[in-house]
Formats: sequence, structure tokens, C-alpha cells
Amino acid sequence: MLVKGKADRPAKLIALGMILLLAAGVLCPSYAAINSCEEQIAAYEREITYREYIARYAWAAEPEMEILISADSFSASSANVEIFEAFPGVKGSVIKTDETGYVEWEIEVEKPGFYNIQLTYYPIVGRGSDIEREVRINGNRPFKGAGYLSFPRVWADRMQIRIDSLGNEIRPPQVETPIWQTADLRDSRGYEPDPYKFHFQSGKNTIRLVSLSEPMMMKSIRLHQAKAIPTYAQVKRQYDQKGYQPTEGILIRLQERDVARKSSPTLFPVFDQGDPTVEPYDPVLIRLNAIGGYRWKNPGDWLSWDFVVPEDGLYKIAVKAKQDQQHGFYSNRKVLIDGAVPFQEVKAVSFPYSTYHRMYPLGVDESGNPVLFYLNKGQHELQLEVVLGGVADLLREAEDILYDLNTVYRRIIMITSPTPDPLRSYQLEKRIPGIIKQLGSLSEAVEGLAEKLEMMTGERGSHAATLTRISTLLERMSERPYTIPRLLGEYRDNVAALGAWIIQTQNQPLMIDYVIIASPNEPLPEAIPTTKDILRHERMAFLASFTHDYSKIGDMGSTSTQAQSIKVWIGSGRDQAQILKQMIEDTLTPQTGIHVDLELVESLSDPAGGGSATGAGGGGATSVMGNLLIPSTLAGTAPDVALGAANMDLAFRGAVVDLTQFPDFEEIAKRFKKSAFLPFRFRDKVFALPEVQGFPMLFYRKDILAELRIDIPQTWDDVYELIPELTKENLQFGIPAGMATYLMFLYQKGVALFKPDVVATNLD
Repeated sequence: MLVKGKADRPAKLIALGMILLLAAGVLCPSYAAINSCEEQIAAYEREITYREYIARYAWAAEPEMEILISADSFSASSANVEIFEAFPGVKGSVIKTDETGYVEWEIEVEKPGFYNIQLTYYPIVGRGSDIEREVRINGNRPFKGAGYLSFPRVWADRMQIRIDSLGNEIRPPQVETPIWQTADLRDSRGYEPDPYKFHFQSGKNTIRLVSLSEPMMMKSIRLHQAKAIPTYAQVKRQYDQKGYQPTEGILIRLQERDVARKSSPTLFPVFDQGDPTVEPYDPVLIRLNAIGGYRWKNPGDWLSWDFVVPEDGLYKIAVKAKQDQQHGFYSNRKVLIDGAVPFQEVKAVSFPYSTYHRMYPLGVDESGNPVLFYLNKGQHELQLEVVLGGVADLLREAEDILYDLNTVYRRIIMITSPTPDPLRSYQLEKRIPGIIKQLGSLSEAVEGLAEKLEMMTGERGSHAATLTRISTLLERMSERPYTIPRLLGEYRDNVAALGAWIIQTQNQPLMIDYVIIASPNEPLPEAIPTTKDILRHERMAFLASFTHDYSKIGDMGSTSTQAQSIKVWIGSGRDQAQILKQMIEDTLTPQTGIHVDLELVESLSDPAGGGSATGAGGGGATSVMGNLLIPSTLAGTAPDVALGAANMDLAFRGAVVDLTQFPDFEEIAKRFKKSAFLPFRFRDKVFALPEVQGFPMLFYRKDILAELRIDIPQTWDDVYELIPELTKENLQFGIPAGMATYLMFLYQKGVALFKPDVVATNLD
């Protein structure tokens, strides 16, 4: 919002880096072309899992042979596949596959059996998300996991950490640094720790990669057998046979800011404020002294450090880290040295819950001593990757139980409705044969999950309490079937709780201060703060609260030579304010010479969750704007621009600027959907630029439609016909109530809410 104040000096409309969420329509169903119920049921049939796929070919061998296929030797493809005779960083021809389409290769397999599929690819710049592909063998998707294969990108810090005018460290922007990578096709969710194995028959076979998201270059495909990872005992025997000796007097410290590469732009250095032992440390000022935390939790995400060792020999590796997000549970990391896991003991290193940083060795042997890594003199790479470890089997079992619980619930409500009469029996054990026995079996299965979790973690914490509560409920329902109608609401809530438990358990957060590569006998630094350290930190932070202004956003350069300066209020959080300040300093100020004095005004945000805009517009809280912007305007202290504010009252009072008066308004307006300006427009004037735009989305249950043998509705008329069929089974088609839904139907009829002069509505 451009606020009218002491001088309406801007001669050109300047976008300060707004976040735009483009509007989109409801996605077309994946099976829109399926007409018959028989085809629908076939399409909705639950796909086999990877474990079921392996069991189906349990007799198959794993031939020790390799088949290398050049990517440009494909036998079929969509029209958008391109061949490049030369490409930087690789010899020979490569192909480019877009984010849609497919490419297929025909191969001759001499010995049938299981093979791993390895892909050499280059993640060319796209929209920044992971590359996604589906693989089909001989025309079919072999198992469910093959429908979603993820290929990560490579990111790095664009520059060194900088210091602003207040002395705070500012995190560096992230930039994509693509490199050629070789990766086996594996489970993107992390449930399977080893690469996928695919069964090929003898003779001619086809491999097809279907693009789901993002483009990439491809050099080759290789069918091979992934090497088995030895145990540490086996590797240690090799150490002894080759005469490898421990090094002495070496200690290398890799800080969070030394991370060379990462799999996601969200894995940037962060400020861990409460621990006085972190490096660097300051009780008041922002110091980027850690990396990871809740941002580093998704299986497959990784960080890598480059380091140089001064001599050949054996080293130990440890990290100063904390896992303070999952109480009663632990996080896992896979350790890779120069791109490979050296032994089984570091395939999934566990980090238990702790409120402070602790020093953890990366892997221990059978005696509990840190494992040793042999490193040649020179440069090496250490990579830590998020993995599920032993919890993967628990999650797989929990998902199967959740599927069964949902099926039981759906069968019950088809008889009782979602709100059954608690005084009525319904005779469920007769009307749904086997339902009572199934509830008992599910109770035992959930209790078994809790016991396995307790064995893994060594404690029965809050994480296992959810499972125990669900098991107890199921036991009550199976032993006393007449209570099922009364307990159905609690059952539904506990099914939702199990789904939340699965999602929570999938998360593997971990925060790292630094990594140590040291000689085996070298003592490691102390990691846990003493009581004296904590008291000193709290005292200094308390005293600073009287003198330090935490609301100010510092400049990242000298402002004495700036020809112009504007004051901007931002009504979001400090993180967003610092990102915006960095964008201003990196681009706007150097390009225009305009200095921006950015001030964080947290109470400016709309507490009711209304529309957000750079300017005055509908959806904002009138009281908030009246309490902040209007008095400051009258006092002559208003900002030139306000971000995260929306209120047309300011426009009617002449307190904000009509943006259409700027000659470049039409050019800037092209960045947004036309409909996004509606709340901020009055007749031919526009008083704000949008930051976000919401839109409705439709979700539907394929399995329920298949079970009821109902075609997927394509029009609202189809929905009207569908509703009675759902109602017969005590199911519903839900639409949010309120003005927004009414307007949706109104606009679909081609009727505008307001008359052309915008002084009256068409609701008459």
C-alpha cells in the first residue's frame, strides 16, 4: 500500500518483492476419461506394495551382470523430448525430458531376474521443486512406489553470511548449483532403505519414464546389482590386513556455514538462541550458529560438507547436534563418505531427544566405541541424509492398520450414520459379519506397534501413548459391541490421531552446530552447557531486553549515498521481514538507488486472517488499520508503503495512493491474476497490489466411488444426482457454507457481484 503522506514522491510503481499465489481452477480428475464402473473399479484397485512385488518373484535370481543404455537410444518418446549432441560437464549425447511426456527404452536382457536401475541425470533449472518421474516396466507400473520417484536438486549458499548495520548476521540467499548425479531408483518416502529392485524377463523388455514434474537432462540408464554394504567388523578386518593406523593430533571442525551443498533451499543456517555453547554465540544479536532443525526432517533431504585431511589414516567423526522436536523418539541420519555408505553401522545413526546440543559419534561398534573411517590424504565429502531407519517397518504397518480402520469406520457409518443413536443396538455384529473380530485384531495390532516402539526407544513416552489409547478404545469396542454407537465419535477422532501419528513419526528433525573429524585419541569438545553458562546467558539476555530494539530490521550496507529513501511497514514475522530486506538490498536498491527503511510492525497483520495486500483493500481489520495507520497519517508519521495491510476505509479517506496513476501500473499488474485486484479496486482506481489469493479445491474419495460403483462426477448436475446415492449410505458431499461459496456459484453463472459502477450489487 502506498500511503499518502508528507510527499507523494514516487514517480514509478516499484514492486518490493511480494509473494504471489496464483489462482488456479479445480484440477481435472485423473480418471476423467473412465466411464464405466468396471473400468473405475479396476483403476481404483489398491496397488500392490513393493514388499508384495518382491514376494511375487521370490524365486527370481539377482544376476551379476550389467546393462548400460545410452539415454539417446530410446525407442519411443513424446514429442517434447530433445537430443543434445553436446552438453557441459559430460561427454557424448544427452536428452532433455520436460515436466510432461515420456521416454521409453527397449533392452535385451540375457539373464532374467531382479536388477537395480541407475540413472545419470542433470537437474536443469526449473521451478525449484524436486524432479518427479514414474517408471513402467513392460508397459505396467510394477508396484505403488514406482509411481512416484523423486530426484533431488542441488543447492548452495549464493554468498557468505553478511552482517547488517545492527550487528546481526543475515542468512545468505540460496542458489541452485546443478551437477551431474548418478542415483539408483529408490523409495522417495524412505520406507525402503535399499534401492528398488525391478524384475525383468529374459529377452526383450521396455523401460519407460513418465514425467510428473520438472525437466531434467539424462545421460544413461544402467541395470546392475547395487553393492552390498559390509558390516564394520568386516571393514575393520580389512583395515588390519592393510595395516591402516590411527592418526594423531588432528581435529577438524566443520561449521554449519561450511555446508557445501544441500538438497533443498530451505536448509539454510539458522539462529539457535537459547544455547550458550553454540558457535558463534551472542546473547542478544542474531548469530547463524546452526543448521537444520524442523526444516531438516523429510526423508531424502541431505547436507554435505567438503573437508581436507592432512594425512592418510583412521579418523573418528562426531557431530554436535540436538533433536528437541520429537519427545520420546529419535531421528536418523545416513552417513556417506565420498558418495558411499562405508558400513552398515552408519546406514541409520540415531539421535535421541535432547533439549540441548550433545556430542554424538557417527556410528558405534558392538562394544559401544566410535567406529573409525579410513581417509586418504586430501579432499573428501561428508554427507548426512535423512532416513527413517528402523521406524520404516513401524510406519508401513501403521499405514496398513489405518487403511483397515478407515474401512471399518466407513462400513459402520453406512448403517449407523456418522451420528448414531446411542440407545440403539444396530446389531452390527450380524449386519457386518466379522466386524467385532476385526476390531479385536486391530486392537492387538496397534498395541503391538506401541510395544515395538517402546523396544526401539527404550521408553514409553508420549509418542507411544497415542497408540495405547487407540488400542484400548478398539478393545472396548470389540468386547462390548453395544457401545460402538456411543464410541463412534471417539473412534473417528482416534483414527485421525493415528494418521497424525504417522505423519509426525515420518518427520526426522535434527539441528547441527558443527561436525568434528578427529584422530581417534583426540578429546571431543564439551557440548552440554553448565548451570553457570545458562545463568550467565539468561542474565545478559534479560539486561539487553531493556536496551536492544528487537523490532528493527538493520541495513546491509551504507545508506549515506542514497538519493531517495522510503519508509516501509511490514506486518508479518521477523523471518519474512529479513528476507524482504535482503531482497531489497540485493536488487531494488542497487538498481534504483532508492533506500528502503523497513520497519517490522507485527500488530499490523490481520488477526482475523483476512486478505493480505500491499495496499488498502478488502479483507483487512478496520480496527487494526484505524489504530495504526490512520493516527500515524494524521500525525505525519505514516510510512510510504505498508505491506500486509488491507482496508478500503483508507482509500475512501484519501489516505492511500491510486496505483493506476503510475505509468508502469499495467506492466506490474500483469504479474497477478486480474481477479486478485477485485478487493482493492473501486471503479477505475486500484489501491493495492495483492500478496496472496485463495481459491477453492475439490477433493474426492476414489475408493468410496469405486466401492459404490459410481462414476466420477464431471458437472454439478452429476453431483446433484450423486448426493442421494451417498445419502443412502450415510455419506456426504461437503461444500463450505458462507458467502464465498455463494459467490463461486454466482460467478460460474457469469454474474458479477457488483454492478458496473460498483455502487450497488446484483444481489437483487
